[in-house]
Amino acid sequence: MTRVSEEALETALHQLSEHVRRTADSNWTQAFLAGRRIAAAPYDSSTRGADRAVADLFTLVPDVRTGTLNPFINLSSTQRWLKNEQAGRSTVWNKATRGYTQTLLFNDNGAGGDRHIGNGIRADAIDVLLGEYQALGVTGPAGPALAVLLTRDIEWTSEPSTVELQTSAADKLGLSLEEYERFTTPTPLGVPVLGSPEWSATLLERSSFGPPPDVQPGTAAVQGHGYEEAPIEQITSLIEEFKKFATAYGITASDGDIHDLLASTLGSQFVLMAGPSGSGKSLIASALAAFFAKKDRRTRLEGSRFLARQEEFLGYYSHLAGQQFIAQSPLLDLLPLGSTDERKDAPIVIIEEANLSPIEGYLSALVHGLGGTEAGALDFRLHSRSDDVSTMDVDVTVPSRLTLAPYPRFFATINVDADSPSPARKVASRACVILTDTPSIEEARVSADILSQPSMEEADGPASTTLGRPSSAFARYNESGSDVYEEALLRRGKQLSEVIGTEAVNFRSYQKALFYIAWYVELAGEDEPQPDSVVVATAVDNAILHFVLPTLSAHQFAAAIEGLPDIAPTSVLASRVDRLKTALQGQTFGPSPDFWGALS
Repeated sequence: MTRVSEEALETALHQLSEHVRRTADSNWTQAFLAGRRIAAAPYDSSTRGADRAVADLFTLVPDVRTGTLNPFINLSSTQRWLKNEQAGRSTVWNKATRGYTQTLLFNDNGAGGDRHIGNGIRADAIDVLLGEYQALGVTGPAGPALAVLLTRDIEWTSEPSTVELQTSAADKLGLSLEEYERFTTPTPLGVPVLGSPEWSATLLERSSFGPPPDVQPGTAAVQGHGYEEAPIEQITSLIEEFKKFATAYGITASDGDIHDLLASTLGSQFVLMAGPSGSGKSLIASALAAFFAKKDRRTRLEGSRFLARQEEFLGYYSHLAGQQFIAQSPLLDLLPLGSTDERKDAPIVIIEEANLSPIEGYLSALVHGLGGTEAGALDFRLHSRSDDVSTMDVDVTVPSRLTLAPYPRFFATINVDADSPSPARKVASRACVILTDTPSIEEARVSADILSQPSMEEADGPASTTLGRPSSAFARYNESGSDVYEEALLRRGKQLSEVIGTEAVNFRSYQKALFYIAWYVELAGEDEPQPDSVVVATAVDNAILHFVLPTLSAHQFAAAIEGLPDIAPTSVLASRVDRLKTALQGQTFGPSPDFWGALS
């Protein structure tokens, strides 16, 4: 008696990973199989029953926290391995209840009410599934491969035929062989089902097909610089904590703005504060830095005109000056933030009036270093010597490379006017753009107490332990197997694309927006967001403002502002769009301005 071989299981997993093109499309197959397993077992039509069904079908490595597999998506997807705990509830149950189209696979309540997984799977569910496959342009999963997965723990006395293998799989789903063959394809497995070694959770975990290493809080490292991720309880209390912190220093802001600022800081390493003079850009940047970083882990740099290269801003090595490094004041401010293995808290750098010169010139390391979704460390190459170089100050030496880690944050304030050009598109596309508004006289009066408050520079980072990987919240969300954020963002992106006549959300904007959305929802304390969540809709529209509108051309921006439908009233976008529309309508001569032109 022997179970399927490790080779057969890994071959099956490879074939099943080619079933659909998009993660969301796999929801149909997952929901159908779970619904059939609940009926065949039988299990209760409840979240508990869904958990048991998903464990039967897809939990391959039970002793690992993320050992439940979505076998139908790309092998490299971060959503392939999900957490074992309540896996059925967070995946198929949520996808087969309100708001998701997978409810079509299930019965209504008998009185014409909503369809729901709790009412049991429809007798004609295979017909519904095949109709969806046709609409999506996909074929069913490979029948023999799916059968290997479903029957992985059956002990065979001899090599089973394809018919025997698929009949056993059909039995597990409460189907006949004919019904099983209707929704699958006859793609041959290509290897024997039995062989040595037998499959096991241990072998699978060690293989390239297994779950990724389970990095628990406190064990992560970035190029040798460890840091500890904050527990979720600290995250959900941040809004109230920052509100109290800001109030103590005479700063007032709406709950919505605070929520947005925190999500932007947690989810992005490069934040551009854009707005007219007096709109609070520097104050906001200072408050966030003082809240998230200790005094010795933050600094402020001043931009200036006519800078073209990093050497002009930070300094350069000179043979003519006695083989010394001519260090400019910004470098002297940055050097104390250089990483050591002992520091686990992220450094924060504020760059005032950053666009007085092109940022991509004098801070090219910043622009290139933050070109991806996140950077554990940012390196400034200062000279080519192998040893530290002395400066005019006998107490200061300059290393060949200055490293800021882990996960440094940069806040850049910019004025966009006739004297200060807008940032290049390559800069804006790497940033989260915060659009600040000039406060009303009433708001200014409320904030007048700041004149008698202690200096914010004395604050010592009460939340310094919470700032870490921008992707942390999205990684936690990924483990649930949900795709609420992706679907909401894709839906909004499609609406915007139809309005402007071209693809609106590029790959980088999409990824950065998802990080922001995940933090925004987590800060709101919403554990299992549904497709109709107001919080998700608000986060998506905020993300459009931060990551998409600043990168559009002038005519695309004008079309987007005038035509974007149903903006979430609780979003920052809703409170800013009237100002942007006014700027467009006030353009009497010449072409319509883009996002940055509208600010000036």
